[in-house]
Amino acid sequence: MASELHDFPIGDEEILAKRVAEQQRKKHSIFNEVFIDGELYDFEQKELTFSSSETYKFTMVLPKDIDILDPELAKMKYPSENRPELILSNSDTSLNFSFYYTPSSATDYETRLAQYRTVFKQLNPSNVFFSEQITKLESGLTVGCFDLCSSALDGDIYYFYFFTDLHTTPQVEIVGTFSCPFNLREDWEALFSQMIETIKPVIGDELLSPQQGRGGV
Repeated sequence: MASELHDFPIGDEEILAKRVAEQQRKKHSIFNEVFIDGELYDFEQKELTFSSSETYKFTMVLPKDIDILDPELAKMKYPSENRPELILSNSDTSLNFSFYYTPSSATDYETRLAQYRTVFKQLNPSNVFFSEQITKLESGLTVGCFDLCSSALDGDIYYFYFFTDLHTTPQVEIVGTFSCPFNLREDWEALFSQMIETIKPVIGDELLSPQQGRGGV
């Protein structure tokens, strides 16, 4: 990059640096193949549904090679009986995506975001929080999310949490958690955020339109 910068007047170096950074950001995208820690990841749109109720289903872009975690492994990795209903992992279970649904809260997204952070802080006071945001998606859904680092027996883990209301009857809140080893945070953080942006609810066999998805937020 240094040689590229010297080809431009000094006043243009900052502009060029931003341009190069933006090009790198676009390459590190769920719409391209990505190398992380020596492994190649490709992504595809997956339909996610819960065995307890097929009413609540949605699609989102996720790594192509993840699959439903074996129930026995799920019990070991998530020892609580209240483990998420839907868990997908890669072959060595270092990369995980879990989802569950619950009756939608009557509180707004800002309040729920604060409540979730408080709960996770109480569960483990050593948790280190990084950022939070509330985003309106093109699909019409509103999503609240935050990320943190938590200590585990086998090393620090990076977690990316999100929640969103599906406008079904009755309305439910989908809660999802993405996780990876903390040393891979810089590789996965932007990708996790991009995956969130692709969430689309499904009603019956049809994707819910943005117009249908609005309201009730």
